[in-house]
Amino acid sequence: MFGLIFMGMSLSLIGKLIVIVAAIRMHSKVVQERQIDDAVVREYKKERNFIIAGALLLIAGFAFEVLGLGLLQF
Repeated sequence: MFGLIFMGMSLSLIGKLIVIVAAIRMHSKVVQERQIDDAVVREYKKERNFIIAGALLLIAGFAFEVLGLGLLQF
């Protein structure tokens, strides 16, 4: 049972991280095009920082869940 919980949590985290990577790549492509004004570029850079912070929180939350459920023993 714990194996399924761990696999489900892992797959969920991987899926969320894939979405995050796709968002960052899309933002980078738009910024590189330089066909948008500087205000939009600044907003994209702010959003990128929030996206990275969200990814770090997802990873930390996953680690706490795994440890809290006792799925990983040290």
